[in-house]
Amino acid sequence: MSLGEETFALHLRAAGIEDDLTDHELLRKFGARIKRSLYCWEWTGGRTGNGYGACRVDGKNVGAHVASYVAAHGPLAAGMCVMHVCDNPLCVRHDHLQAGSLADNMVDKKRKGRAANGESNGRAKLTESQVAEIRSLVKQGIAKKAIARTYGISDTLVRYIAIGKSWSEGKPRSPGEEMLCQQLSEKAIS
Repeated sequence: MSLGEETFALHLRAAGIEDDLTDHELLRKFGARIKRSLYCWEWTGGRTGNGYGACRVDGKNVGAHVASYVAAHGPLAAGMCVMHVCDNPLCVRHDHLQAGSLADNMVDKKRKGRAANGESNGRAKLTESQVAEIRSLVKQGIAKKAIARTYGISDTLVRYIAIGKSWSEGKPRSPGEEMLCQQLSEKAIS
């Protein structure tokens, strides 16, 4: 077994992933499911419902990118996830992967334009035109609670829409704007 194979196996074990296969066999099977190109190394094995590579190690479902990251960099700290720098969910190339918090992952997702915003969010209760109407009504001085009852939403959501914290029309906010929105929101709630 090569030093790389031993390192891969040790990192998997340190992450709590052990397999009844020999270390060499685990690596051979994992490597056989990778299509290497000059840029990404794409996983050709199983996939999750949202398009990420999936593999089973020691009877556990593990993201193929997570297994690759752990093999190359060691175990993930508690609360951390593996993010794709290349934005390719099938990529398992270790230098295209980085650890980050869930918040880091959400910021990255939004920055790359993959976050569902506005009406494209499956949980949205309003349309873009209703949001524009709500903003107009707030500017006219109509009570937020009355607006909330009319649209079947909370008055907190009406306040968030009014200050741009929710339904921000895709406009990126600076840290200063974010802080101002938070302060205005806290004043409006109290």
